[in-house]
Amino acid sequence: MSASTVGDRIGGPRSTGSDSAFDSPQVMCANTSEHDEYFVVFHRLPTPVILLDERGTIRSLNHEALKLALGSSPEDALARRERAGGELPACSVRGCALRACFPWLPETNGLLANQAEGRRFECTLQDEQGQRCFDGHVLRLSGSTGEPTGSVIVLDDVTEHRALVERLDRLARTDCLTETNNRRRFRELAQQETLRAWRYSRNLSVLAIDVDHFKEVNDRYGHATGDELLVELAHTMSATLRVSDTLARMGGEEFAILLPETDNESAVAAAGRVLARVGQLIVHTLNGPLCATVSIGVATLTARDRSLDDLLNRADTAMYRAKALGRNCVVAAPSGCGALDASSAARLRINASGPVPGPGGNADRRRAPP
Repeated sequence: MSASTVGDRIGGPRSTGSDSAFDSPQVMCANTSEHDEYFVVFHRLPTPVILLDERGTIRSLNHEALKLALGSSPEDALARRERAGGELPACSVRGCALRACFPWLPETNGLLANQAEGRRFECTLQDEQGQRCFDGHVLRLSGSTGEPTGSVIVLDDVTEHRALVERLDRLARTDCLTETNNRRRFRELAQQETLRAWRYSRNLSVLAIDVDHFKEVNDRYGHATGDELLVELAHTMSATLRVSDTLARMGGEEFAILLPETDNESAVAAAGRVLARVGQLIVHTLNGPLCATVSIGVATLTARDRSLDDLLNRADTAMYRAKALGRNCVVAAPSGCGALDASSAARLRINASGPVPGPGGNADRRRAPP
């Protein structure tokens, strides 16, 4: 069907100006004198453009803007009207208030107030394609003597751009293997929580976690199996946490957990839950079932900590102390309360069968291959 035929059938040009809801861009272009090239370009722009008069009502709009107003192309709108037996309600576009045709745009009075040159805004449209995002800006139109004659609204569809930005942002803060937070994101969140804890005198604790004998797993079974183990460990540890807690893979086989609003005693209890849950984990791999243990260091923010690094370093030191005590245990860094000595750490050596003797006792039943 030709453009002129579509225009005729959906309410084509009138000598005194058309008020049809379904004027096609080609028809509106024909309403201009001698098919002025400016209007040809205007109606073929890939960006929605709406021309308003000084009262804020629609004077003209190009093809892309018309599709937004109708919810489809003019041709599809015509087909819908014919299928409905001509009963489709008319909806005037030109000469209509902006909000009547574009209710998802910002409130009209606020949008056009003072009609400042280059005023920008953001808006979203929910349609059959899903949620679409637009960046818009308003341009003021003036007559030869400077009096306002209307304005132009230009809408730039930034849906794909924003989706790409969000994806890149997610990649920048997520560990690609375990899909937990990465080191960078953990430090950002930990820094925020540290400043909040100092400002409002709140508790804050950190767990430093290292997978025991992980190098032997890679050497014996290969890196693919080692990666599978890390993924399962991340899922297992996440299941023990609150919504407000943050798990991150810091690199290699090292993890960390941020515990806001958590004192030393509660952090040690949280570490014990992680230790117990990991001790019950059996990962079924192509090389057969595989078990693992972790060593955990606990540190709670104190007045002596001058930076986030001070807190993290104390948690790391406690974790290395847990390694020295025979692994598969929790050690808390001294913080004035709740610190664990060697005998306390031994009592937290937990696996699926319950408490296990501390250093010098029997080896753990569940652990990575030696």
